[in-house]
Amino acid sequence: MQQELRSNRSNPIRLITIAALLLGLGACGSTTLEQTWTSTAARQQPPLQNVVTMFLSENETIRRTGEDQMARDLAKKGVRATPSYAVLHEELKELDATTKSRLATLGYDGVVTMRVVERYQELEYMPGIYDSYWYGYPGFYSGGYGYTQTVSRVETKAVSLKTGQVLWLGLTRTVADDPHTVIDDTSKIIAEQITDNGIGV
Repeated sequence: MQQELRSNRSNPIRLITIAALLLGLGACGSTTLEQTWTSTAARQQPPLQNVVTMFLSENETIRRTGEDQMARDLAKKGVRATPSYAVLHEELKELDATTKSRLATLGYDGVVTMRVVERYQELEYMPGIYDSYWYGYPGFYSGGYGYTQTVSRVETKAVSLKTGQVLWLGLTRTVADDPHTVIDDTSKIIAEQITDNGIGV
C-alpha cells in the first residue's frame, strides 16, 4: 500500500516533466514554409541541373555552413550543386550581374541563394497543468509561465543563369536558438520544394 501511495504522488511530477520535455523539443527547431512563389518561366524551360549554392551572410562560417548544407540536400535530390565559396572566393553580399556572368561562364545554369531576412525574440506562454484526483488523493496544479523563443525567417531564391530570372522564391520561419539548426531545417525543406516544383532535376 505504501508503495502504491508513493507511485500515485509522483504522477504530478511526471506531468511537469513531460511538459518540460515538450517545451524543450519545441526549442530544438521547428521550420514551416510561410510563402512560395513560382515563375511561369520555370515551367517553360528545362530544370536546373548544375547550380551554385549561395548563403548571403557577413559571417564566413555561417556562409560556408549554409552553402555546404544546401549543396548536400540538393545533391540528394539529384541536382548537381557547388558551394559558392569554392568558386567565388571573395565575400558576397549580393547576386549581381557580374557574379551571374562569371558563374554562367564557368558552366553553371542556376544559383540558389539563402538569406536571413529577420531574426527576433518572441514571447510565448505555457499554460498551467492540473492533475485531478488520483485514487482519492488531492489533485495538483502547476501554474503557467512565459518564455521567449528565437524566430528566424529565411528567404530563398532559385535563379536561372541563362535568363537571369528568379524562378522560385520561398520564405521559411524557424523557431530555434542555434543558427545551424535554422540552416539544416530550412535547407531540407527548400531542396524538396525546388525539386518538387520542377525547378531542379
